[in-house]
Amino acid sequence: MSPSKHLSHLSPRALAAVVFVMIFGGSLVVMSYLYVQAEGQRKEALHGHVLDLAVAAAAMVDIELHESLVRPEQLGAKEYRTVLAPLVKFQHRHPNIQYLWTTRVPEQGPQLFVLETSTDEDIRTEQLALGRSQDLLAFLEPDPVTAAGAKSIPVLRTGSAWVDREVYADSHGSYIEARAPLVNTEERFVGYVGVDYALDIYLQKINEVRMAGLVSLLLALGLSVVLARTAYMVSQRSRDSLRMAREQRDFARKASEAKSELLAIASHDLKNPLSAIVGMSELLLNLKRAVPDQNVVKDDVEVLETIHASSKHMSEIVRGILSNEGLEYGGLAFKPEELDLAEIVRATLKFNASAAERKKIEVVTEIPETLMVGFDPKLIREAFDNYVSNAIKYSPSGSRVAVSLGLVPGANEVEFSVQDAGPGLSREDQAKLFRKFQKLTPRPTGGESSTGLGLSIVKTIAELHHGSVGCESEPGHGSRFWLRLPVGRPAPGSA
Repeated sequence: MSPSKHLSHLSPRALAAVVFVMIFGGSLVVMSYLYVQAEGQRKEALHGHVLDLAVAAAAMVDIELHESLVRPEQLGAKEYRTVLAPLVKFQHRHPNIQYLWTTRVPEQGPQLFVLETSTDEDIRTEQLALGRSQDLLAFLEPDPVTAAGAKSIPVLRTGSAWVDREVYADSHGSYIEARAPLVNTEERFVGYVGVDYALDIYLQKINEVRMAGLVSLLLALGLSVVLARTAYMVSQRSRDSLRMAREQRDFARKASEAKSELLAIASHDLKNPLSAIVGMSELLLNLKRAVPDQNVVKDDVEVLETIHASSKHMSEIVRGILSNEGLEYGGLAFKPEELDLAEIVRATLKFNASAAERKKIEVVTEIPETLMVGFDPKLIREAFDNYVSNAIKYSPSGSRVAVSLGLVPGANEVEFSVQDAGPGLSREDQAKLFRKFQKLTPRPTGGESSTGLGLSIVKTIAELHHGSVGCESEPGHGSRFWLRLPVGRPAPGSA
């Protein structure tokens, strides 16, 4: 017996109770999951942010001057102020840092405090204005090694930064602590920069996540009440119709149809109340995106995007509870159509012409007049653009880039390839190709940026078309990247 038939045999009150428990219970489970995920993601984002702050601060330390601070009378001297000044400016830009210090770690003997930004009067004033007190750390005094701190030293000696996954608390507050190594010109580990990041902003973000979850739960509660009442009314009307149907068969058939129609309407009407949850999360997301200081709300936006996407997923699940009718789901935006692949190549080259001209790169082509195929034009254009822009990006000024398009002899495939004049790729670099976020040894020759995503995008597009990608390269002789896509017979008009 189908679920809808089981539901139809319940009394109106029982049906209303079942609907309420299913909708609100499901919402509670989903929202609890979302909250746990949001809090976990927020913590991970915070740890990564504090780790980045420590690395950035370490890059500002003049190691040679720092290592020259070995006598107590140097406290406040010119060399001390010179090394400390960049760290003070850095903390002014990041006031959520409560403590910023450096520690010397000799091969033998105790660790010693060296620099401490709280010795700067402006820093102390700024932190007091934020409601935070500070202890002054003694210059060149031993730095007690805590249990958590002891874990950091082996990591720092390898040249990697370290962040404590546990919250550190003392009489002045709670912090997330991160450390980044200081390495001298001889590539020897000599100490580290420490950052204690105050958690007041973190708690504020968690409260905002909780508020979003509370609002969503209230909406889910209201939705559950409305749907339970609707189910009760539908069931009651159906029962009235069935009682009337005992007197007349034809009327009973019509009443049964009305009942089924009302149940279908009830299940269909789930879309509107659930849209309130999706809309509220989207409203919160838009409000956060409108805040000018994007550095503050970036992590919030990611959390709200998760809530928004998950609530949309919950909408898809809940809409199928009361009805066995199929509902509409969004699919992958993959829309193949007949197109002229040669024209796509020409448009891609025209788009990248200005970049080639700036570097005085000659682009030579071997492209047929037309080549009609059935692919997704938007995705194919993006794949071609990644190959061409990469070739221009990694080729030196005054060089040549060769672009070709044609059918592969003896195979029902079309191949697009780009030969650059770059430095070529080693075996190690070639093994990393077409993966996400991979940084290779070659660097752009004109100061361009690289995300490490372009080739992975090309691979994904190729796989969507059941095609393949590859690279042929030798160090010092450039690289040839190719994209092959399966086709049937070339469409009429192909040359």
